[in-house]
Amino acid sequence: MPRRLTPDVWLFGAAVALLSAGVVMVYSASAIVAADRFHDPYFFLKKQLVWALIGGGVLWVALRCDYRWLEKAVVPALIVANTGDACPGSPPGDAPKIAAALAHAPRKEVVYMQSVAIEGPPCEAMSPHGYLGIEAATVERITQWIGATTGR
Repeated sequence: MPRRLTPDVWLFGAAVALLSAGVVMVYSASAIVAADRFHDPYFFLKKQLVWALIGGGVLWVALRCDYRWLEKAVVPALIVANTGDACPGSPPGDAPKIAAALAHAPRKEVVYMQSVAIEGPPCEAMSPHGYLGIEAATVERITQWIGATTGR
């Protein structure tokens, strides 16, 4: 039987702190508008709290589920890489490694696109990282792959 893992208290605490700060910021930024439009300064705060509680409930359920069943959930995978991408966070040479990690995928394919248009820093949208200049061709190639996978 696999050993039971203990939760990371610091990570959980940081997430709760960020959630709390976000709720306070939503209230701070929207109280006047909510009072004016909805005659309730807490309108958006209440909505945010409801979603935060729903998220907490989903987290609670997820913590109690055995994640290993996800290994059985297999879907086709397409990895699209841009050979002109110079961003160190997403080197195109890693695409085969990603495909190899998807061991249970019934169909996996690596597609390389080529973009050389550069109008900004390497890791931004206005560079090959964002498929600048080849957006339509990339979407068309993805569409073809989906059509072939689904038999359409």
